[in-house]
Parts: sequence; C-alpha cells; structure tokens
Amino acid sequence: IVVLVVLAAGLWAAGLSAPPADAAHIPHDEIRAMAVSPDFRNDGLVLSVVDDRLLRSTDGGDTWAPVVAGVPTAGLITVDFAPTEPDRAYLVGGGTLHRSDDGGRSFAPVPGFPPDVGPVRLVISRSDADLVFVANLLGVVYRSANGGSTWELVDGITGVVALEFVGDTVFAATADGRLRRSE
Repeated sequence: IVVLVVLAAGLWAAGLSAPPADAAHIPHDEIRAMAVSPDFRNDGLVLSVVDDRLLRSTDGGDTWAPVVAGVPTAGLITVDFAPTEPDRAYLVGGGTLHRSDDGGRSFAPVPGFPPDVGPVRLVISRSDADLVFVANLLGVVYRSANGGSTWELVDGITGVVALEFVGDTVFAATADGRLRRSE
C-alpha cells in the first residue's frame, strides 16, 4: 500500500523522506485537490489543484510542472481520475467541467456539459469511466453515462454537499443531513 501525504510544501510517500526543496508548492499555497492515477505504481502520476493552478507530476510528487493546455486560469476546484482508465481525468474549474484523455497533459471543456450548471462536486464511477455525476453550488445533481457527451438532471434530489461511489452505487449527502443512494 502506498500512502501519499499532502502538505503545503509538497507531496511525498509517507515514511520515506521530507519533501524536496524544489517541491511544487511554496508554504501557504492552498492545495485544493489531489488526484492519484489508478496506475500510480507504474506511472507515478499525480495531479494537484494548487491555488488556481493545475500541477502534474510523473514521479510521485518529486517534481511538478504546470498544466496549461485547456486549463482555466481561475476557479479551479477539483480533479479526479477515472479509476478504470488511467489516462482519463476530469477537472472542475472555470465554471464548467473539463476532461483529459492523455493522462492530464491537456484538458478540454466537455462539449455536452450544460453551460449554466457551474459544477463544484464531481464523482466518477469506480467501474465505468463514462459514468460521471456532478453537483453545483445549489446541490443540484447531473448525470452523464457517456463520458460527458450528454447530461441529465437527477430528479428528486437537491442540497447535495458530497457525492461518493461505492461499488456501482452513488451516495449523496445533503445539507439537511440525509444520505441518499442510487438504486
């Protein structure tokens, strides 16, 4: 088991060594999100949202480079890999959803994503890289079963503050303390 630890000074495998002096971030940078490749043991790939930058490491966090191709310049919120396709990652930022099919080297806006959604939460199926759920600031949930080409509103659920997949079931926690799950 590999355990990764995020600190303001960088990212490193727990128990190995302190972060190097040339770590991706300087102290007090805000690390908003981190995604570790599902094939990390082979590719060492990590993506990290730091302030309003997306950083990419292919050596387990020893060195970092900014990702700029197709990445919004403001409003980056979260990033995650599709567990079944190591080259696919989704990025929430700039008021929309972006997708990478090249291991996070570049991103492009998801063309079928509704322009007025403004996603802030993202969850990807653990068994199907094309099954994606997002929620906006109002907690309204949208679902795509084809990698983002088309989206549908998930009826009957609002106020979502957290989304998570367990197996093939998606769980949604709401602001009023309820836990909902897909059938």
